[in-house]
Amino acid sequence: MLAYLAGTIAISLFFWRRNTNTEEYFVGNRSFSGWVVGLSMLGTIVLSSTFLALPAAAYAVDWRQLSVNFALPFVAVLAVLVFIPLFRRGRTTSAFEYLGHRYGTIPRLYGTISFIVMQTIRTAQVLFLMSLPIQLFTGASLDLVIVAVGVFVAAYTIIGGIDTVIWTDVIQTLILILGGLVCLAIVAWELPGGLNQIIEVAHEKNKFSLGSFDWNLSQRTFWTVFLLGIVNWLAIYGGDQNLVQRYLAAKSTHEARKATILYSAIALPMWTCFFLVGTSVFVYYQVFPNEEVASLQADQVLPYFILHQVPAGLAGLIVTAIAAAAMSTLDSSINAISAVAC
Repeated sequence: MLAYLAGTIAISLFFWRRNTNTEEYFVGNRSFSGWVVGLSMLGTIVLSSTFLALPAAAYAVDWRQLSVNFALPFVAVLAVLVFIPLFRRGRTTSAFEYLGHRYGTIPRLYGTISFIVMQTIRTAQVLFLMSLPIQLFTGASLDLVIVAVGVFVAAYTIIGGIDTVIWTDVIQTLILILGGLVCLAIVAWELPGGLNQIIEVAHEKNKFSLGSFDWNLSQRTFWTVFLLGIVNWLAIYGGDQNLVQRYLAAKSTHEARKATILYSAIALPMWTCFFLVGTSVFVYYQVFPNEEVASLQADQVLPYFILHQVPAGLAGLIVTAIAAAAMSTLDSSINAISAVAC
């Protein structure tokens, strides 16, 4: 954990002297390669709740919540063909500059203020949710964890600008994926039947269900969740400053499209992996019943497993992954708020 924090500060200080103008500070002189931007997109959209909430949903119910992400590839095609060329026509730095050019000052101000308010609320939520598992793992007071994490993320984001945000997002994304795979590997290793036992038991308990396929819009079926996903991803790909800023930071329209394709190709398998983590932990406690686990809330089970079943070094990696997921969202939100405010 300390090595990760030290590395983040080092990256921030490295890019500090390069930030001599707003073009560099907010869009990195539009010089990033597609693979870098794509991994940064992944880190920006993925929350710390991904590491906790998605496994909790799979543990408590099944995989129906995954359905919201099945809409992502379809909306990504629209982003590649329409949204990216649209935002890259001029040398803008925010989605709301385009709104101003197209519709005037009042719509631009309305969009900007709405974004700042919503991102501030989102940042507060992410910071709080991230602090809960860290407080559980470290034993420090919740207030101290919130202040310490908030100051740390704000400091390296303000010092390093978008260069730091994007490169730390890349590292944070890789740590997040590694942490999820480590969790899955440990559960499979601990179970007598390994991965096959996970699949067999989960299938018996109907844990892989995506929900009812009945066309009933008044209930939470596969189709209602899928339609929700279309609305959600249209909002993210078509107007979320966190992603639009990534489109603009790429060195060409081709690289921005490559980034979006890369992000879209990795995101769905990664979310599926985290659902599988939750299902795996469910199977583990079916095979090895635990009275203490039976009294826990669903979102507390994975932290409990990490604390009691994962070796110390690997547990530190997983805690770092949880922190990294939140930090990649927090730093992007801080930088995006600054960009639209300026």
